[in-house]
Amino acid sequence: MDWKKEKEQYCKGWHTWNNDSIMSYICPLDGRGIRLCIKDYKNAAFLENVLIGDSDAKVIPLAHAYDDSFTHVIVEWKDNHFEVQTATVGEELYILLKCEDQRMKSSSLIIQGLSLYNLGASIRKYADKEKACLILESGNNRCFVYSTAEENGELYVPLCTPYLSVDLQGEIGISTNAIKSVEEIKCIIEDVRAAYYANSKMYGDKSELYRAMQIAQAWDTIYDPIMRAPITTVSRIWNKQWGGYVLFCWDTYFGALMQSLDNKVLAYSNVFAITDSITTDGFIPNYVCQNGFKSFDRSQPPVGSSVVLNIYNRYKEKWFLEQVFDKLLSWNRWFYEKRRTKNGLLTWGSNPYAEYYGHHLEHDGVGDWQGASYESGLDNSPMYESIPFDYESHLFMLDDVGL
Repeated sequence: MDWKKEKEQYCKGWHTWNNDSIMSYICPLDGRGIRLCIKDYKNAAFLENVLIGDSDAKVIPLAHAYDDSFTHVIVEWKDNHFEVQTATVGEELYILLKCEDQRMKSSSLIIQGLSLYNLGASIRKYADKEKACLILESGNNRCFVYSTAEENGELYVPLCTPYLSVDLQGEIGISTNAIKSVEEIKCIIEDVRAAYYANSKMYGDKSELYRAMQIAQAWDTIYDPIMRAPITTVSRIWNKQWGGYVLFCWDTYFGALMQSLDNKVLAYSNVFAITDSITTDGFIPNYVCQNGFKSFDRSQPPVGSSVVLNIYNRYKEKWFLEQVFDKLLSWNRWFYEKRRTKNGLLTWGSNPYAEYYGHHLEHDGVGDWQGASYESGLDNSPMYESIPFDYESHLFMLDDVGL
């Protein structure tokens, strides 16, 4: 199995993997992309980034295929109410934006070109008598971005890269590399939409349950340019707060388990991302960030081996086990060696470490009761409130049945 080749094939084309906004669409391998923004004249406001649960924009996520072949969201922001559906077919992207009819011009849709991950992608705007477009280039890759709506000449926007600007009215289509009409884009989107919903029908009376799980997983999947791979985080909002991304231990394993129902590559990618974050002490940390910072004091419930076994039993690829076996074995042994009480049974703990303990991470519970509570994965549970903490062993004075 050529994992690198399979992973790169999965990353080709257009994806919603730019953490900053769910209304951005990128080609992650070479850093090209576009972002949809709104300039509201009535409220003198500009919407640059949209995240589910963040800012003053309300987002209703209705669909999102794992491979980004189809997405569907409704966005409500100030007096602007619109829905966005997208389709990817091969290397091409198609977007249909529908908004409530407005009698007068009150907002503009800004289609901005993006250059991401410091990969040298360039954006320029080109206009002739027939049509304006964006040209996105990276190496030998070139892409043209067209809109079905006419440009309105908006120049006052807080952006530093070229963009197209059109009135936010009626139905607006966006397509790559070929000028398409709104009706043509509708037909393309309807085909991928039908395929998306047909896939969930295989789960019968659990199809809605599957879609609810799958949609959440897909919208929280982003691209990590260091690993050159997709990863699924618990929250794009938290990623911003942590400076890029943050993966939590058992959250990532459980996400991979859910994805493995019908997406092997994404499941494998997440298992590798969290397992490869193993510390020099030999355990999978509670969390890990893009800058290599991780929780050196604590882990989380050791569910990795069970998850990996379940995924292996589904796909039967021995090389997958070989990639992670030694690290998972080290993690299990670490719990047995470092998290035993005087009774010889297991409990939770948090070990201080010289580089950070007593400095800016004191609030994080390093070497303290709070850190041990975090290690349980039940961060805010009242379960451990009355449990004493041994500051010599840095363990709870508790034989934890759950562990």
